[in-house]
Amino acid sequence: MNATLEARMRAHAERAYPDECVGALLGLGSEVLDVLPLVNFATARGASFELTAREYLRAEELAAAHGLEVLGLYHSHPDAPAVPSARDAEVMRAFRCAVIISVRAGVAEEVSTVS
Repeated sequence: MNATLEARMRAHAERAYPDECVGALLGLGSEVLDVLPLVNFATARGASFELTAREYLRAEELAAAHGLEVLGLYHSHPDAPAVPSARDAEVMRAFRCAVIISVRAGVAEEVSTVS
């Protein structure tokens, strides 16, 4: 993943703070070529993220329209380390890769990639 894509994810995470952000990692094979911010539908958005089937389908359709596929998800951890929780690990098993962004006091800091 290149620095421009990481900067876009960081900016999304900072905009969402103090809530968690969530987005799709789009690409081919194992190469992430684009990121797509998604809507977090969780009721406790400061502590988790939820996608509706419709929102995930939107990501799949946008990816396919550009000849890409959804490789994984990225999300933020407000005021917490960029380490996957047990729930994160469970959700991310369905994907090839994941990115977690730690946001402290509104500033994106640590970024970790989970594959």
